[in-house]
Amino acid sequence: MLNFALLRLILLRLGRLSRRKWLIFLGTCLIIFLTSFLILDSILLIINQFTNFYHWLDCLSGKMLARQEVCISYEKGKIAGNLCPDWCSGSTSILQSCPSSKTFHVGKECIFRGQWKESDIIVKAKKLKVTNMIDEDIKLTREETIQGIHAIITTDFEGTEIDPSYLTIPWFGSSVKLSSLTNKELNSLWTLAQDNEYIYSTFFGQLTQWNSVKLLPQVLGTCGHFYAVEYIPEAIQFFDVIPEKSSLHLFKSSFSKRLSISHMFLKFLYHLESGNYNLQLCDVKYDQFAMKNGTILLIDSDMLYPSEVVQESIQHIDSCIKDEDCDFIDCKGRCKPSKVGGTCDIDIDSDSNLKRICRNLFFIDEISTKDLVKSSSQINAGLLSHFPLSYQSDIYKLKQLCSGRIKESEMISTIKKMIDLTSAIQSRTYPLNG
Repeated sequence: MLNFALLRLILLRLGRLSRRKWLIFLGTCLIIFLTSFLILDSILLIINQFTNFYHWLDCLSGKMLARQEVCISYEKGKIAGNLCPDWCSGSTSILQSCPSSKTFHVGKECIFRGQWKESDIIVKAKKLKVTNMIDEDIKLTREETIQGIHAIITTDFEGTEIDPSYLTIPWFGSSVKLSSLTNKELNSLWTLAQDNEYIYSTFFGQLTQWNSVKLLPQVLGTCGHFYAVEYIPEAIQFFDVIPEKSSLHLFKSSFSKRLSISHMFLKFLYHLESGNYNLQLCDVKYDQFAMKNGTILLIDSDMLYPSEVVQESIQHIDSCIKDEDCDFIDCKGRCKPSKVGGTCDIDIDSDSNLKRICRNLFFIDEISTKDLVKSSSQINAGLLSHFPLSYQSDIYKLKQLCSGRIKESEMISTIKKMIDLTSAIQSRTYPLNG
């Protein structure tokens, strides 16, 4: 009641003001509002700068600690790696900067940018300290270490015909028998093998008898449990998947460009599937891929899992009510209802790498813009959305291939059909500018 009476009194007094006093009053309110806005904006700018400074300081200390961690061990002769001599000599600046916090990969405690031997590199480690990766109190014999590395590789490529003794040793530049390694080389490889991304990068980052096309950036060097891969600057960006006819005018991409990227994704997927590696991409996002020389590379393989691991993870979920309860990240499971609580299983015909690329990249229903612009909204997006009407029948065929149930035995042929379709659209003589 008191507040209402006070408000009524203020309104009565304002009603008695002259036109001149009204203008003064409104002008004063506007000045107060603008001043408050500028102060708030300044405060937010200071906070942002402080955050950037803190990230820079954290990065600087991280680089110093990383160098200290490996170089002390290297000087004592405990670790090996072709990156160590330059990194620890002090004469060459290997680590130069840190990516922004948004680009830090899932599962990585350390990621730095740098240059080495005239190549731009990304240096990674699952953990800053090696003691956080392995228990140094557990002493393994040479034979136990070799068997352990074999077991890790076998698990990472479970169900394939890949020789588990194969692993390219970066400091040799080729595959060697593990038994021929020195103790410090074997121990360094043992810690590196604790990071699945390192295993997949050494395998998919170069051309081999099993891998005819590079699918990941190449491993260039290692030092202890740190490893360096080639830096791929042309990462897929948010605006690459936003059509030019969307309401978000700041980010837009022509249909011809989006079609070209889609074609590259399908070729990437064809090589991944035709190699019979039995691997699942369980967290497909545009910023986990990059383009190089007209091909797609997976720059973050932390979410790459063997099919058997995905299946076991889904089946080990205790109970479920709906299908979504059985999901392993973005790999979909299926709930089988029962009176005592449903059980989870996987249906390989209803979910696959192709399905995830279709729903997360090609035909995205809605994307939130709140993290990109000040106003928040939902927009339709996707590499194959908002197409010219002249391509409607072709895009419809692609969408049908994406949405239908695909048997495992038909996966490669389905991808090949989609490659041929996108290639046919690209070969049209009239402009692809929608």
